[in-house]
Amino acid sequence: MAHSLAVGRAAFRQRAAILADSRADLLSGLAALAADGPPRGPSRPGPTAFAFSGQGSQRPGMGRGLYEAFPVFAAAMDEIAEYFDMPVRDAMSDGAADLLADTSFTQPALFAFQIALFRLLESCGLRPDLLIGHSIGEVAAAHAAGVLSLPDAAALVSARGRLMQAARGDGAMFAVQAAEDEVRPLLTEGVDIAAVNAPSATVVSGTAAAAERIAARLAERGRRTRRLDVRRAFHSPHMDAVLDEFRAVAEGLSYAAPTIPIAAATRRSCATPLTGRGTSASPSGSWTASARSPTGASSGTWSWRPSRC
Repeated sequence: MAHSLAVGRAAFRQRAAILADSRADLLSGLAALAADGPPRGPSRPGPTAFAFSGQGSQRPGMGRGLYEAFPVFAAAMDEIAEYFDMPVRDAMSDGAADLLADTSFTQPALFAFQIALFRLLESCGLRPDLLIGHSIGEVAAAHAAGVLSLPDAAALVSARGRLMQAARGDGAMFAVQAAEDEVRPLLTEGVDIAAVNAPSATVVSGTAAAAERIAARLAERGRRTRRLDVRRAFHSPHMDAVLDEFRAVAEGLSYAAPTIPIAAATRRSCATPLTGRGTSASPSGSWTASARSPTGASSGTWSWRPSRC
């Protein structure tokens, strides 16, 4: 239905949306809409944003259909693959589950897929007014904006994935149905907030036992909790041991001014993890913050203020 609306219907200024969990609810909503007449208020054009996701969005076979159908995507994927020491195109295989369980492979594979997709959209005439990245997606956003060259972006992604994979292996991450203000008082030594993905969607990360206790206390309050299928505690104190080496890699890269605005997805006000603009941070310091500080599409969306950045 959504496909037909997008490609087979006229884009009228007056529009309505109906949310339904069943056919009966949908029919009821349509009847109510018909009885009340057209919705009030016209649609308004707005800026276009591209969001680059973080680790967790990967899946075996990702990009294979695009690679086979679109030469632009295939050419971009082939070019990007040349800058990595690992076979990132293997992620397009249905048997890539074991590879994608390794962060040192997953992050380069996600970066390659996202940039190839970005170039495909560019070839279709789509250009964003704003870019935002979640965790590893911030590197993709930086390259898409022209801040990092492809070789430098690939070097940063490779180092990030390798070092995060080398971090302590006794961690855990839990997605919890709770606001940050509810979760923060429960934090103990060795655990931190890794992401705030929505007003009531928070991720805690750190030592497994401590993270489990927090999840259990929230579950007692009726909050939904889910242990993430990861082998490292990202954006937590477990990353501290690798930050100095990651900073050294970032210090060896070259940075240019962005040609597309980028919203910060970590808690750096309007600064980006690119140039430190808006703070006294260096680019390398901002990149280490992006690996350690809380991240998330929600916090990034809220932090973008065009008049201030």
